[in-house]
Amino acid sequence: MSKKKKIFQNCRRKENDCIEGDSIYIECRKSGNWNLIRMSGQHHGNCCTAKMNAKAVILKSYTNVKTK
Repeated sequence: MSKKKKIFQNCRRKENDCIEGDSIYIECRKSGNWNLIRMSGQHHGNCCTAKMNAKAVILKSYTNVKTK
């Protein structure tokens, strides 16, 4: 149980806060249906709304992005 608390230690709680990365862990009590969406041009992706005590954490940041 202590591992779970450590994972979700620095949670943001404001609407429209965003996290992004190559790998994201999501935990919730109720997930919505996954929908296919157009990302750009020929690229497609999936989206879903996680509800009821939903939390997410970045497991792996972007690998091809340079930081200043």
